[in-house]
Amino acid sequence: MVDEPTVVWATPSGAPERLEWRGRRWLVCARPVPWIDRVPWWLGVPRAPKGGAAGLVEQPMWRVQAMDSSGSDVVGLDLAVGTTGDWWRVTRVYE
Repeated sequence: MVDEPTVVWATPSGAPERLEWRGRRWLVCARPVPWIDRVPWWLGVPRAPKGGAAGLVEQPMWRVQAMDSSGSDVVGLDLAVGTTGDWWRVTRVYE
C-alpha cells in the first residue's frame, strides 16, 4: 500500500488518460476501471454532519494500467480521486 501524490490528466468524463508519477510520465494503455473504496472514516472524523457522510465513507477510485513514456515499463495503479477532482493519489502499485 502506498500513498503518493500524482498529477493526472483526465478525459472530460473524469477517466485518467496520462499521469506524472515518481518523476516519470505515464500513458494509460488500457481501459481504466472506476470503482469505489471504503474509507476508514472513524480514524479522521469523529462526527459526520447530517446528510454529509457520503464523502467520508466512500472514495472514488480508478484502476489503470500505464506505460512509461519510453515504453519500457508497464504498471497497474490504483488512483484515488479527490472529492473536487483537483488532486489524485496513487494508493497501490501492481508490478
